Amino acid sequence: FLYLDLITNELFGTIPPQISSLSKLKYLDLSTNKLFGNIPLEIGHLINLKDLNLYENELNDLIPEEI
Repeated sequence: FLYLDLITNELFGTIPPQISSLSKLKYLDLSTNKLFGNIPLEIGHLINLKDLNLYENELNDLIPEEI
């Protein structure tokens, strides 16, 4: 995957740490869903990631240093 667009998909829950297995991902948009909890540290392992959109979710305000 280079671009993963899951905007407004009624996703509910936390972002799974396994997201880091998408190592070639460049753009990840999870905006306007019902995600909550912490942003997983593993997102920092996505070394090719250029754009991350988490707008309009209920995630904690802390952004991990790994990102």
